[in-house]
Amino acid sequence: MTGYRLGVVIGPRDIINKMHLLLETIISCVPPFIQLAGVEAIKTERDFIQKEIKNYYEKQKLFLNFFNSTDSINCVNPDGAFYLFPNIKGLNLNGNEFADILLKKLGIAVVPGSFFGKNGNYNVRIAYTKSKNDINKAINLIKNYFKL
Repeated sequence: MTGYRLGVVIGPRDIINKMHLLLETIISCVPPFIQLAGVEAIKTERDFIQKEIKNYYEKQKLFLNFFNSTDSINCVNPDGAFYLFPNIKGLNLNGNEFADILLKKLGIAVVPGSFFGKNGNYNVRIAYTKSKNDINKAINLIKNYFKL
């Protein structure tokens, strides 16, 4: 359910009530297709989930191994999510410039780190939700373009 926003909150009643008021003001309900996806996620067999988690870790590792094998890009291993936030300062580019090159020259979409605050100026956010084959293609394009 990448990109879908569905969740549950547990906490002190007064905070939950304030959160409810805020949610009511912003949206009236979670869209039905996301509700149905949530039901399917709950009903999904545990084996499938474990297989998917393993697959995501393998895809994460492809990017991490590549980034951290270069002198120009480094990336910490995140504890969760399916995003990486590599620092590309060693390429002498900021995140906006790097993202622009990736999109316009290589056809790879990433989000400039500046979207997440001023401390992300030399980062980009990369999702590893694509296939391993697509990730390897992206890695090779980046490697060849920047001669890494």
